[in-house]
Amino acid sequence: MSGIIMVITLVLLGGCIAFTIVLASKALHNYFNQNKGLVQNTGFVICPSCSMKNKRQKNGQQCKKCYTQF
Repeated sequence: MSGIIMVITLVLLGGCIAFTIVLASKALHNYFNQNKGLVQNTGFVICPSCSMKNKRQKNGQQCKKCYTQF
């Protein structure tokens, strides 16, 4: 009887560990793949060339320091 309980316990623990690994993998995938491009929720954008903060413009973006279009 104690052997059956031990097997059930090991299966449950293995399932919990596997589920945790799956969730961590999904979170890491989302972190790496959904942080791309310009952030649309702020009033400032960062120039990809010189990393200077620029105020968001309505018609396209141009850096005020290096004049790069992005």
